[in-house]
Amino acid sequence: MRRRLEQLLNETFEYDPPRLTIEPAALEEETEAGGTVQGSLTLIHPEGKRCRGFVYSSNARVVAETAEFYSPKSQIRYHADLAGLAPGQKVEGRFTVCSELGEESIPYCFRIRKEEVPSPMPDPDALAELARTDLGAAAQLYASEPFGKSLEGHSFETLTLWKALPAGENAKHALEQFLIASQKKEMIELSLSRENQRIVNPEGTVLEEITLSKSTWGYMEIEITSDTRFLRVEKKHVTTEEFIGATWPLRYVVDSNFLHAGRNLGRITVHTCYQTLAFELCVEVKGQEDLRAHRVRNVMTRKAVRLYLDYRLGRIDLHQWTERTQSVIESYKRSGGKNLLADLLGVFVLQADGKRASAERELHRIERNARILEDGNAQAAWLYLSTFFSKDEEYRMQVRERMRELSLKHRSSWLIRWLSLYLLEDEFGQDAGKLDMILGYVEQFHATPFLLLEGVQIVRNNPFLLHEWTPGARIVINWAVKEKVLDERMILHSMNLIRRRGGFDPVTFRMLGTLYEDTHMDDVLAVRAQMAIDGEKKEEKYFPLYQAAVARDLKITGLYEYYMQTMSEVRIEQMPQVIRRYFAMNETMDWQKKARIYRNLSDSEESIPQIFSAMRPGMEKFITDQIQMGRINDDLSALISRYLTHRMVNAQLARKLIRLLFTFEVDCLSPDMKRVVVCDVRRNREYVTPIENHAAKVRIYSEQSRIVLEDAKGRRYASTDLYMARHLLNETSIMNLCTQVVPDDPHLVMFFTLNPQMEQPITHKTLKYYIEGARMAAFSDSYRARIQAWLLDYYAQNPQEETLPGFLREIDMDTYVRIDRIKLLSLLTQDGRYEKAWTILEQYGTQDVDLNRLMRILSQVVIAREYEEDRKLLGFCAQLFSAGKVEEHILIYLLMYYEGPVESMKNLWRVGREYGLDTINLEKKILSLILFTRQGSENSEQVYRSYRRSLGSRRICQAYVIWRCYEFLVKDRPVSEAVFDDCLIDYQKGGKLPDVCALALLQYLSRLPEHTQEQREAAVTLLKKYSEQGIRFAFFTRFPYEMRQGLGCDDRVFCEAVASPKSTVRLFYRTRYENEPFMEITMKDVFEGIRVREFVLFEGEQLECYTEETRENGETTVSAHRFLRPAPVPEEILLSRYGRLTAMARDLEHGDEKVFQEKLKEYRQLDSLTKEIFTLME
Repeated sequence: MRRRLEQLLNETFEYDPPRLTIEPAALEEETEAGGTVQGSLTLIHPEGKRCRGFVYSSNARVVAETAEFYSPKSQIRYHADLAGLAPGQKVEGRFTVCSELGEESIPYCFRIRKEEVPSPMPDPDALAELARTDLGAAAQLYASEPFGKSLEGHSFETLTLWKALPAGENAKHALEQFLIASQKKEMIELSLSRENQRIVNPEGTVLEEITLSKSTWGYMEIEITSDTRFLRVEKKHVTTEEFIGATWPLRYVVDSNFLHAGRNLGRITVHTCYQTLAFELCVEVKGQEDLRAHRVRNVMTRKAVRLYLDYRLGRIDLHQWTERTQSVIESYKRSGGKNLLADLLGVFVLQADGKRASAERELHRIERNARILEDGNAQAAWLYLSTFFSKDEEYRMQVRERMRELSLKHRSSWLIRWLSLYLLEDEFGQDAGKLDMILGYVEQFHATPFLLLEGVQIVRNNPFLLHEWTPGARIVINWAVKEKVLDERMILHSMNLIRRRGGFDPVTFRMLGTLYEDTHMDDVLAVRAQMAIDGEKKEEKYFPLYQAAVARDLKITGLYEYYMQTMSEVRIEQMPQVIRRYFAMNETMDWQKKARIYRNLSDSEESIPQIFSAMRPGMEKFITDQIQMGRINDDLSALISRYLTHRMVNAQLARKLIRLLFTFEVDCLSPDMKRVVVCDVRRNREYVTPIENHAAKVRIYSEQSRIVLEDAKGRRYASTDLYMARHLLNETSIMNLCTQVVPDDPHLVMFFTLNPQMEQPITHKTLKYYIEGARMAAFSDSYRARIQAWLLDYYAQNPQEETLPGFLREIDMDTYVRIDRIKLLSLLTQDGRYEKAWTILEQYGTQDVDLNRLMRILSQVVIAREYEEDRKLLGFCAQLFSAGKVEEHILIYLLMYYEGPVESMKNLWRVGREYGLDTINLEKKILSLILFTRQGSENSEQVYRSYRRSLGSRRICQAYVIWRCYEFLVKDRPVSEAVFDDCLIDYQKGGKLPDVCALALLQYLSRLPEHTQEQREAAVTLLKKYSEQGIRFAFFTRFPYEMRQGLGCDDRVFCEAVASPKSTVRLFYRTRYENEPFMEITMKDVFEGIRVREFVLFEGEQLECYTEETRENGETTVSAHRFLRPAPVPEEILLSRYGRLTAMARDLEHGDEKVFQEKLKEYRQLDSLTKEIFTLME
């Protein structure tokens, strides 16, 4: 700036300074929401010289990081803060570069990229129509994110359903469930063309088919299974996509390789999560006659065994046994039986009946049968029978040896083991050894009645040979119970063994039941009841057992508790007195049973008032205890509704109770389902609960939440046909009670905020819940944002709400700015929180902010900060001023600190003057910038005058006057008279007036119609001075004759051209005829690029001319043609030589030859006389 002042004060001017090159010439860019834009401007001096300047931004959100530069080539980095702008919004303005080469403007526009408008998505109805015709395309559309986005315009329930049924790996399944739950289609029902079939004597492998039909279109997965080996299905897993139309052929194979004689039953099961279909198949093999004979043989075999057992147990005598068994054997053989063991049994019967000869003959016949060598059991039986007919000890030894071999070879044979008891009796020792062998065998292999019989016989003789209750002992005693052969000693010993064993064994338990029915012994009842208690058997079917034990007054630990637990009709008035006392004192009883008892007591309150009064304190304690433990069912819900009072409820209990208010029990109707999932798009996650005993308890706060079920494979189902949901505790009075006791409970917050009244979501009564809900992490981000928007709407409509200050004090500003910045600013302004409002403006800008509100905020911030300079605050104030809003404090602030383009500062100055404010600082900035850039001087004279009157810098004032005079003289720009008045005053005071100022003053005075004495005197002096210096301009001739007299310019016509002093200007002219060639001369630079050429023209003559300017770079500019004519001759010089010649030329042109000749004669005489006079004087 100092250098520029020196240049002007020294009258160093630059006619046509080069323009600064700026790249790019305009800025426009798009970015994503929330981002910033960064970039740079390149400023280049075209001549490679160092250039000084400044960069200003018209928008406070766009900042030049380097505001000042001084280099031949400068790079100005900038950044634009677009925080808070929505897609499609923009920040506009311009950079103004003020440099020694002038002022340049670079417009900018930074825009947030608009979100792509997705193609229209079908609604659920249209999706269902598409699925009907093209399931694959509909599933692909359902799985797309744009479809989910389109559902945001629907109800929360619909969007929740889509979120709860993600496409995952099977979008078709998810789509099916979505459409069913949305009631856009019906559920698929399957049916079989027939439910059973009978096949007789199939040969090889048989392929059969039944038809599986579906009721409607859609997608379903179907599992098909078979329960037997001979029946195989062709496909075990199909979907409805494989159906042809509405049917699918279910093919199955019957493999005869796996069939047995008689009836073979098989089942094919068709299973979906909704239904199970069964197809029964019966395959019969062999004819009816063979089948009947086979059945007869089986019956005869069982009858023979039964006869032997009855004989051994003393139920029939020897004769009865032999006679009946012989008859059975004959029937067996008649039915086609050919088993050697049947023949050997016949030998045994004959021998027992005393028919030794017949028995021996038959035994020898059997010996000749080769099959006996192939059957170990038959060999053992034959060897055993042969000992009846031989006394030879050596033979007996051989038989025993052979029996040992057979025992080792056929370890699992019960017959060989049984016969060994007799043939190898000495090897077992006493009965204990035999019993151990029997117990070990029946435990490991087969519980044959023959060995069991031997075991029972041993135990009957000595029960104490049983040392513990092993599986083998259980089998033996169980058989004895069935055969009813236990005596009291055996029973008592067995009970002791069972007690010692402990635990629950279902076989033993059933055995004890049978034994008690036969004996009614208290010991048996006690052991059975104890076993049920050990097994924690609390089902209703065990109640008769516990009831019998209580009736017999048996002392068993836990008996009363289990009695209570298993009662079906738990009416306290029907309980035995001992049970009633136990109930009143017991703390460990199952809470569900206890709740049932208390509910029945409550139902009978009127009929048993005394019992009810005595039991009520305990019942109330039970209610509060269960609430504390978070338990609820139908019975407990009824008790709470009836008897819970305000005096029973404290804050801790109320918080527990609130959880129960929102508890639902979901009863699952499909065994395939493993989990219940509660989904609500407004919450931050899903809530998964395992299904136990076909039910699950879940918390649901809104009817718009959705329940879906999930199977073991993770597939989800939304149909309500699969479950029933019951609200366990739905009492408005209890809700109101809890609201009074703990109004801040988060579950209440969840309930109220998830169930808004859409016309007016928030009321004064529910406001506190929404304030808390806006902070709850349990909500999704999107729903929390909706709550926050509702809060801003509520306070905007209710600005007098007493909670507003606290609300504004506690909220997170950044969060609410993203919701609705404008409403938040309005609330902050209303509440006088200007600093917080300013923080938001500082971070997110003034986009869309009401100008009056903005003015109020900025004004208060300026005052609060005591006019301390802040770059961003200053920028926003400047923007507000540019928008036409004026406020005194803001205006003062701008006058103190604002710097920017010249025109902006001049506008600010004018308003400041209107308000009567101190503007001297701004005036200095304006004048300095005009002088620095050599631009913007238009209408700046008032600024100059005010600055000079305020005794501003004299050097700046002088430089300003010089520059304005230069513009007036050389550039022909309008300048106010104030400048020339000051020039005239300075001249009159004797100051040395710069040439440019003096010449400009002359030009200004030449345009005045009248002159004061001071102006006249100054003009005459200056005209004479510059004429003597050879500096004469066309405007000299505009002065009155008396002021220009003696300058010698009355007979002259001036041709002027203004161009750069560094250019060459040639003048081309001709005076008479159009076909006359132009003459050429180089025009002389008279003053700062003003070229002047004087011509003498007489009346009637004209001069045609034009100029050609050649610049330093060789560029040439040719002006338009001009025609110059002489001015009328003033009366004062009519008798001068020029006047006489002009008069003669006029006469000649008019054809007055006579007058012309007279005047010519007179002119010659005068000319001759003049020469003689001047000759004498010399």
